[in-house]
Amino acid sequence: MSYYFEANYGVPGNETEEEYPPLVARDGTTRDLIENINDEYKSLKTVSRKLVYNIFETKLTTHGYPGHLCLLRAICETGLMSVTEVNGVLGDILHIIFTPSSSKNEEVDDEYKQAEHNGRTKGNCDMYYEGCNISFLDLISR
Repeated sequence: MSYYFEANYGVPGNETEEEYPPLVARDGTTRDLIENINDEYKSLKTVSRKLVYNIFETKLTTHGYPGHLCLLRAICETGLMSVTEVNGVLGDILHIIFTPSSSKNEEVDDEYKQAEHNGRTKGNCDMYYEGCNISFLDLISR
């Protein structure tokens, strides 16, 4: 199973496609263009934790796993162990994604917060093992 992150940057294909210094119209059309870009940026929806969790659950479910329960297990196990110490940047990303308390203003279900709490303070994720028999963090960290 393989997943990837993708980023697209609007860079010129070669040197001849870029003008330097940039051409600026005297009639203020560039100001209008910038305002249009800002309006488009403001209208974009941000990526929320709730959306990311929904994507994870859906992907896991389509691959035959109980998505919701496996996500709860991953959140609990992230609270149980420190993924940032050994795993570098990947560990930091996993910590941000699977630690609901890492973003204060997100509205996520209490189940996710409880799973993190169970791992972090109680040190016990047994309740999630029966519903999801695979540890996705073990797949990544081994």
